[in-house]
Amino acid sequence: MLRYSLVLHMEEPLYLAACYDDTGSGICTTKSVEDACSWVMYETASKVARHITEILKVDVSIRQAAI
Repeated sequence: MLRYSLVLHMEEPLYLAACYDDTGSGICTTKSVEDACSWVMYETASKVARHITEILKVDVSIRQAAI
């Protein structure tokens, strides 16, 4: 089954590890793809990517997660 993870394009690319609230204070990132969270549905990953982009003002891409 395919899963999708998010990459935040900051000074160095970081994977999204968690997203807990709407203010941005509950957003955690990681350098390790193994620690990244992922979603089964592309639509859900896309919704979270838009949210992260709005809150943190960074570009976010959706990648197929390695399982």
